[in-house]
Amino acid sequence: MKCISMLTKNGKTNALNWRINKMTTVKQLLDLARAWIGCRESDGSHMEIVNVYNAYTPLPRNYKVKSNDSWCMVFISALFIKVGLANLCPLECSCGKAIEKAKEMGIWEENGAITPNVGDLIMYDWDKKDGWPEHVGIVESVNGNTFTVIEGNKNDAVGRRTVTVGSASIRGFVKPMYDGATPNVSDIPQAENNAGVTVNYKVKVDTPSGVNCRNAPNGAKVKAYANGTELTISKEENGWGYTGEGWVSLQYCTKVQGNSSSNTKSTGTYEVLVDSALIVRSGPGTNYSRKSKSQLTVDGQKHSNDNGGLLNGTRVTVSKWNGNWAKIPSGWVSGDYLKKV
Repeated sequence: MKCISMLTKNGKTNALNWRINKMTTVKQLLDLARAWIGCRESDGSHMEIVNVYNAYTPLPRNYKVKSNDSWCMVFISALFIKVGLANLCPLECSCGKAIEKAKEMGIWEENGAITPNVGDLIMYDWDKKDGWPEHVGIVESVNGNTFTVIEGNKNDAVGRRTVTVGSASIRGFVKPMYDGATPNVSDIPQAENNAGVTVNYKVKVDTPSGVNCRNAPNGAKVKAYANGTELTISKEENGWGYTGEGWVSLQYCTKVQGNSSSNTKSTGTYEVLVDSALIVRSGPGTNYSRKSKSQLTVDGQKHSNDNGGLLNGTRVTVSKWNGNWAKIPSGWVSGDYLKKV
């Protein structure tokens, strides 16, 4: 009760904690959306998303989505289902039906000219003939008069799109009630970040164009560091390092001294422990593209499913670690699903 009283008296502290809670909720959705970037129809990997939707009960309108159905709204629904926020979203496989449900929930904004918040769902009406929306996506970031959206079924895959605020193609926005409201990127505290593995080492920016510093891994730009700038990394997460001012992608930096989290885990043989299959990526983090079966080593192909995911029980050789990501002959995999043999 003492803590509650203090927060009530201190409006700024209360508002900050409120924003952080909302940011955490939205971050869960966006982290998953980024992890699904690259899932596509051509190799069947989009069925990972469709299956999440089809497994939900009660299934909206009792319709199971087929592999060749449109799946942009399925992607959005699956995000909320997967992270346990199904009650915040008008679950549907139809954009038009989703708007109808959003109106019933009181979270529909019939105004395509507003600047959206991060986590809002944008509904597109490209033909402007009957008001029926053709497509949907989730707002990832807002920067001035443009914003970035992650969409399912964008050219038959999960991908990003940059949209101009007030574009004529926007029908409106679904605005889920994330603890009451959703913060704009400018509202997110830049120096607050408790994620990641604790480390202590120095790196030097090693790219001619410099590297962006962001408020979270894959988040909004805070500032930029010039080539040659020396930085102290105190945390790592999915190939990103925390500098004290924000997060930088470590692929653009060269280690100078100290100990990274890669030194706290041993290399050698590990066993894959998953319910379905373990995604192999081109780099150490969910921001890197997933590999198809043909991109794995010959041995990796023998122990993977049709989508290139390593099967439960597969043994892999880890040659090095980057945060919680393990380098194996076929690429990079999450250490969360590995057990030392």
